[in-house]
Amino acid sequence: MQAIFDLIYLIAFISYLLLSMFIIYHVVRYTGDKAVMTVTLLFFIIGTALLLFANAVFFFAIPFDQSVPALPLPSSSPMALPW
Repeated sequence: MQAIFDLIYLIAFISYLLLSMFIIYHVVRYTGDKAVMTVTLLFFIIGTALLLFANAVFFFAIPFDQSVPALPLPSSSPMALPW
């Protein structure tokens, strides 16, 4: 069960990284003033890195094996279909 949640989190984490690169590209490309761009990128990159790090720490601290019961397999269910 843990592997399923890890895979879903990995997909979400990669999506967040791609979206962050999209935002960084547009800040660099469309900011006219170099000083404003530098300050904006500094705040955005540091803020994003801190939030993603905190999110990862909190996610991996969740004991999914203990908090989410294992789902029964369809074949072990009394209502399982014969095929």
